[in-house]
Amino acid sequence: MVSSWTRRARLSQLGIGLCGLLAAGCSTAPIEPDFEASLHEAEAEGAFAGEVVVQDRGRIIYQKAFGAVSPGGDTLHQVGQEWRWASVSKMVTALLILEQVEKGALELDTPVTTYLGEAPDHFDKISVRQLLNHTSGLINPDDDEELSWYKGQVPRRAFCNGPPSSLPGEQFSYNNCDFLVLADVLEAVTGSSFEILVNGRLGDDLGLSSVRLVTADDDDAAIPGYAEGERVERGFVLSVFGAGGAIVGAPEDLTALNHAVMSGDLLTQDEVIGAFTTGVPELGFVALGAWAYDAELPGCDAPLRLVERRGDIEGVHVLTMLDIEHDRSFAMFSNRAETDWGWIWARQGLAFDVATEVFCGL
Repeated sequence: MVSSWTRRARLSQLGIGLCGLLAAGCSTAPIEPDFEASLHEAEAEGAFAGEVVVQDRGRIIYQKAFGAVSPGGDTLHQVGQEWRWASVSKMVTALLILEQVEKGALELDTPVTTYLGEAPDHFDKISVRQLLNHTSGLINPDDDEELSWYKGQVPRRAFCNGPPSSLPGEQFSYNNCDFLVLADVLEAVTGSSFEILVNGRLGDDLGLSSVRLVTADDDDAAIPGYAEGERVERGFVLSVFGAGGAIVGAPEDLTALNHAVMSGDLLTQDEVIGAFTTGVPELGFVALGAWAYDAELPGCDAPLRLVERRGDIEGVHVLTMLDIEHDRSFAMFSNRAETDWGWIWARQGLAFDVATEVFCGL
């Protein structure tokens, strides 16, 4: 028997996406993929509410919103809303860096002081690659118990210039400062602000019109986060995350960005694409601005090379996965702090259920 997902995939292969069959858009999809049962179950448990988008070779073949914006509220989520991309912003920054590598303006294993006019002495031992895979040893805002950096109470770049936590290359330490420094590197080699790079390269050149960088302290994405039924008040200032977490936009533009990567619209050189899609096992399979690994999923004849990026800020959770070889990806957004995507390696959770069906056609 042919599954509903396989039927939809075959329509896509004929050049007919599900969205193209629906006059009213994807939110009223007449054919439900099997993974919707898991999403509805999580929604009923208060552990998911938001949007899911799937693209196949540049076509949206599934897009649907789930649940109410606020727990128990009357206003329902709609497709195409503006969400925080949170740490998925780091993947965007990494892609902008890799574009400059392709242009010959940057080298991954060159010290960042080569590109920065002024920098603390310890920066001369830190490479671009080490910033991208969080092995720079920079001081970490997470180590401050008061979280002053996240609240905008200390100068963000001055903080990141502070005494290092470890030697470069010594250990993995997830760190937002890494990507603020990378934004400085981008600005130095391009002569443009990071905001212009995001809004221009993604918005203007790639047509991702919803994507923008939050720069004002009182700005945020349209969709707020909720925890234990209550709206999460802004304890953090989104703009301070900069290149590490302050990009916002619609879910479909995230999958469009994924397609731009896989189709060659964004990166073209095999060596650079390989660096982006190769995780380091000793570092938990972290690659450059994302995680990359081979996954064995039920229904697939061979392991798939997946690139994964997650993010969460104050009750908003984001997950996107790319099947590099087949140019298919999905993005899931939820504004419930209780959301747990689960893990592919653990073979459980929403991530596993959706990835299995999206990439293997069960």
